[in-house]
Amino acid sequence: MQITDDEVAEDGAVFLVMELLEGESLDARLRRLGPLAAFEVLAFAAPVLDVLASAHGQGIVHRDVKPGNVFLARDGRVKLLDFGLARVREGTFEQRRTRDGVVMGTIGYLAPEQARGLSTEIDARTDLWALGATMFTVLSGRHVHEGGTPMDRVITAASVPARSLATVVPHAPPQLVAIVDKALAFKKDERFPSADAMRHAVLAATHALEQSLLRTADEAPPVDLDFGGESSSPSVMLVEDDPGMSFIDAVIGHGRR
Repeated sequence: MQITDDEVAEDGAVFLVMELLEGESLDARLRRLGPLAAFEVLAFAAPVLDVLASAHGQGIVHRDVKPGNVFLARDGRVKLLDFGLARVREGTFEQRRTRDGVVMGTIGYLAPEQARGLSTEIDARTDLWALGATMFTVLSGRHVHEGGTPMDRVITAASVPARSLATVVPHAPPQLVAIVDKALAFKKDERFPSADAMRHAVLAATHALEQSLLRTADEAPPVDLDFGGESSSPSVMLVEDDPGMSFIDAVIGHGRR
């Protein structure tokens, strides 16, 4: 979220002036509309990964990526909110305000190392796991690990590898399944090495889905419309071609409301 100013109130309290966002969180959209389609998930994942790449480049780990912290603005922008649990790493020095054994984050989106309270093991790939869990949830309407008490779910996240997205969303595009499953790898070394690498995979999957949709449209039989015997050559326009609007812009800006 953009900060436009900082001031001191009459009582001496310091405050920030931030932009006003109109829209809804990804969590609110999920509750309002149910699971999202594959192209909608890819459309929000790319800009979130842009933000994470920038933050990670500055040594900042978010540590609380989840649907409630992904905001879909009405003007088409996607915002990653709430860096309140973020931790800063600077070279070999690490600001350690949390100790090993202290679990911080949101149940359902805790990477294995985070669920185990291993603060020294938390890095950029921890955020990628959480984004993978976010994508899993908004695609399926379910959490990666389910059942039992909240503590049971923390223990499961710390000890049991995530199930494949394909087990709960069998119709999901294979490219998307591969991205989510890789992000949710139990071992950090088996996840994407960086937010940039995951973003490239998301953009490639988006392109593949676009091409698949175009092929489907090309292969569809011609539409035979009966106009009561009138002689005409009707045409059906499905999507207006706006050269200034990308596929992702169209999804986020004109998707389901």
